[in-house]
Amino acid sequence: MSSTEFPIKEASVHEIQTAFKQNKLTNSSNEADRERNTKSPISQSSLLHGIPILLKDNIATKDKLNTTAGSDALLGSVVARDAGVVAKLRKAGAIVLGKASVTEWAAFRSKQQPNGWCARAGQAVEKIGEYGQDLFLEAEKTNGMGELEKKTLRNLMEASKNGLQKLMKDNMLDALVTPLSYDFLHVSGVLAIGGFPGISVPAGYDHDGRPFGICFGGLKGFEPKLIEIAYGFEQATKIRKPPSFGP
Repeated sequence: MSSTEFPIKEASVHEIQTAFKQNKLTNSSNEADRERNTKSPISQSSLLHGIPILLKDNIATKDKLNTTAGSDALLGSVVARDAGVVAKLRKAGAIVLGKASVTEWAAFRSKQQPNGWCARAGQAVEKIGEYGQDLFLEAEKTNGMGELEKKTLRNLMEASKNGLQKLMKDNMLDALVTPLSYDFLHVSGVLAIGGFPGISVPAGYDHDGRPFGICFGGLKGFEPKLIEIAYGFEQATKIRKPPSFGP
């Protein structure tokens, strides 16, 4: 129901319980409990039945929840459908409570971006201290983009055209391949800043048994080709396997 009908953010526990009794709110958890108590087929078929979960805010849900990747720019956007993992969770009976805060654009956009900071919710883990006030004051003195900023953008476009684009076109490459691990995370930022697509897939395990991947990157519009390459790699290597958990 809409927030104008029931102000859920400001409601007390008593008001929420009253709303349940008046059928102003649905109670998926109680319904799941009843199904488990009666041992209905749906409750017996999945260990996730009735389990509440929070989703990272870059995982799409086709409902009233926002999917913003931690950015105000996507607030109110509408997705076409549930993400594949969400559809499977719902089918298994899991209850999607909401979205958890995520670093804006799921990080990797800039090395200067503070980790754990979300445009919609602020810092999730610790108290926010004074930061960058001098930068804010300097920004207020500007009046938009001047000739220096425009020249910088032109240089970046030229570097992109004569860099990655030229490299791939001159050599007729379908994709660039790079390791993807905690030592090579910068490749995601390079692709993201340039507006280029990339896809990562499992590539093996190190001597400690930790998984690592590789990233296939391409030019704008290469998404279908990259998906084909990633799928072909997975089918050829069969590296992916379920994780093992210790006792």
